[in-house]
Amino acid sequence: MTVQYSTNLKLNKPDTDHKPWDVELQALADLADEALSGYTTKALDADGVTDLTIDDGATSVVRHKVIEFTGALTGDETVNVPALQANWLLVNSSTGGYNLVVQVTGGGGDSINVRPGEAKLLFCDGADVFTNSPVASRKNVLINGALRFDQRSAGAAIAIGTTATYGPDMWLGQRSNTGGTMTMERDSATPPKGFEHYFNVKVTAAASAGAGERAFVCQRIEGLNSIRFGFGKSWAKEITISFWIRSTNAGTYCVGLKNSALDRHYINEYTINAPNTWEYKTITFIADVSGTWLVDNQVGVHVVFDLGSGVNLQNTPDVWAAGHDWTTSNQFDFCGTASAEFWLTGVQFEEGPEATAFEHVDSATELSICEKYMWQLNLDVANQHLFTGFNANTTDAYIAVIFPQKMIGIPSVVVSAGADFRIAIGTTFKNVTGGIISTLIGRRSCQLTAVATGLTAGNGCALRGDESTGGYIRFSAEL
Repeated sequence: MTVQYSTNLKLNKPDTDHKPWDVELQALADLADEALSGYTTKALDADGVTDLTIDDGATSVVRHKVIEFTGALTGDETVNVPALQANWLLVNSSTGGYNLVVQVTGGGGDSINVRPGEAKLLFCDGADVFTNSPVASRKNVLINGALRFDQRSAGAAIAIGTTATYGPDMWLGQRSNTGGTMTMERDSATPPKGFEHYFNVKVTAAASAGAGERAFVCQRIEGLNSIRFGFGKSWAKEITISFWIRSTNAGTYCVGLKNSALDRHYINEYTINAPNTWEYKTITFIADVSGTWLVDNQVGVHVVFDLGSGVNLQNTPDVWAAGHDWTTSNQFDFCGTASAEFWLTGVQFEEGPEATAFEHVDSATELSICEKYMWQLNLDVANQHLFTGFNANTTDAYIAVIFPQKMIGIPSVVVSAGADFRIAIGTTFKNVTGGIISTLIGRRSCQLTAVATGLTAGNGCALRGDESTGGYIRFSAEL
């Protein structure tokens, strides 16, 4: 009698000379071996969706314990697994830097992302997929890198001022080029694949920057979020920034890092090769081992995209240096070019020497993070009920406001105009005639005082929008 074993686990297989049904038993032993420890590869489909089926247990890919996916991706790939109770180790060996989004066929349940180069053990109960992988903190410390949120203007253009001017959530611009004007907005007309929105900066009046004048857009990263990179420490880590970029004008552009005090900087050049074409860029830095870098709820790191700052702000690229220079002598004169446009999205700032696929955080989570820095209540519906309170006297209604998130600092409060609001007492409405002021402001709540006439002291009331739309109340603790 010849002893035979399965390939991987060496399961004892019956000799085929013993009984006529031993051939089937041998096949079953091989299938059990593959289910427990078998390995196979699977080429991903080019249409963005790969279906794994179990029509035939003897030939189906999912009979194997380990499945390695291969192929060149241009976007995240959906992998549908069959609705059965099983577990697999899935390996993403695709090229292109995109995730595998694994779900049960039909897509009704939860999904799990397998990042490029990652191996992840997944469990399926027939309806959902699960993983025992630990939940990690966000790899991308930039917030709203895909420009999904624009509480402030909902896509409308904002003029970039001579001091820091905020636009879409977390993003700001500044320009001091005499005679020039620029606007910024969140746009959605022609995004790159995998994204819905992008940052659009437009030159509305061209003027080259003078020697000490500047033009740039920027995101400020909170020190509590940038602490992981070790800025100012002997153990400073490598950092990679990746982004999708498009401009009406090809040429050399600069992106740099600065500390809060603006006395340490690093400038890196990148090239836009062709006009009006989305291009993907990755740049790796090593965090500064010197200088003062804040690790609290103030600015930890500035990430700056230059748009043509003047010669006094130029310096050598690819080296940490003292001062607050923004650019190099090779930077394209964007702000001095009539009707120039600069589009940016998919911006990621992460630890490590290589860029990974953009981290698409679920919208509810990312919006809640944005609201820690700025929360704007927009009157997008007529007669919108907002907050409740009581009439302190015949002219002042005290209104209690609870913020949706604890803000990173004490916010400033900006109201569009008192006339955009009314005070409701039952079915009676009083126009706000004396404005709305804020008092007793904290990080979790504040009191608004709405001034009107004809109020009855002690009565309960509510603050409402008027019969039009467009008004707002903004609570800003932006860095």
